[in-house]
Amino acid sequence: MPGTIRAALVAICIGLPLAGCQTTGASTNGADPIALGDDRHGNPVAGNNETLPWSNQASLKGDPSNRALEQGREAFRDANYGTSEKHFRQAVELRPDNAAAWLGLAASYDQLGRFDLADRAYDQLAKLKPKDARVLNNRGYSYLLRGDYKQSDYAKVILPFTVLRRLDCVLEETRAAVLAEFDKRTKAGLNPDPFLRKVAGLGFYNTFPKGLPEIVGDQDHIGENLRDFIQAFSPEVRDIFAHFEFHAQLDRLTA
Repeated sequence: MPGTIRAALVAICIGLPLAGCQTTGASTNGADPIALGDDRHGNPVAGNNETLPWSNQASLKGDPSNRALEQGREAFRDANYGTSEKHFRQAVELRPDNAAAWLGLAASYDQLGRFDLADRAYDQLAKLKPKDARVLNNRGYSYLLRGDYKQSDYAKVILPFTVLRRLDCVLEETRAAVLAEFDKRTKAGLNPDPFLRKVAGLGFYNTFPKGLPEIVGDQDHIGENLRDFIQAFSPEVRDIFAHFEFHAQLDRLTA
């Protein structure tokens, strides 16, 4: 269904760390603290002494949902999803704009198999954090949990979409110039391939008029446009996605 593939694709190809069309390096504004590992409560420690759980450290003053949020996180880390759901739900009831609590609540519902309630939590998150990569990534994982994919099969979807988004980012800067050159050379009756490689400045190119964000935005034609997008790559890139059996994965997602 178009709606299902759209939601999954948004999360997988845009929510992944590579999806921003830019690289992120370590901060040069100051030295990072030395990490000595985590204690049994999952907290980073900077010395030999174990810390208390974050929920015990959370102040009862100020944000009333803070302690419930930390209790939910601790329960989730311990795979106590029923307990984490209770705490996260309490946190959002105390503060409806607590996006971190909504994210934990949605993830708890996913683990409990309550996808109807997970959808409500993700919908609320979409209003609070419409472009947050963690939200998009979690929602994509949620859709995979609901489908017929086994966990061992997730890479069959995530890897090709990651590569596809990365290639799309690399080509973004020269997309308009490549399309203009393609139009010019085909009208002249010439083989456009060498000209397009030169304009793209790479060993490959794509002649589809839309990038992935636009493809994802066209909900009613996403499957068709993705297939056309792949076919518009130069031959060596098409071979990569043939190796991924990408069209078979699209058929599976759109079934």
